[in-house]
Amino acid sequence: MIHVREGYQWGAWIITLAGKRRTFLSNGNGYPDLDGLYRPKIANPRNYRDYTNELVPGAFETLVRMLGDQLTGPYPESGQ
Repeated sequence: MIHVREGYQWGAWIITLAGKRRTFLSNGNGYPDLDGLYRPKIANPRNYRDYTNELVPGAFETLVRMLGDQLTGPYPESGQ
């Protein structure tokens, strides 16, 4: 997982797992695709500050699906 700014208006996270790679773009207020993996602090979060650092249940599995359903476990990071 690396963060890059060059070539992106507000930056991007590039995540690689088991040979699959996806770029997650910022909208200037956060990284919408990734922010939803965290528990919100408020009812209707609008930017990254509205989320805690705690992952929602199933966050790792959701991320794996975002990267592509061709990945197969086990995934040591998730404890599975």
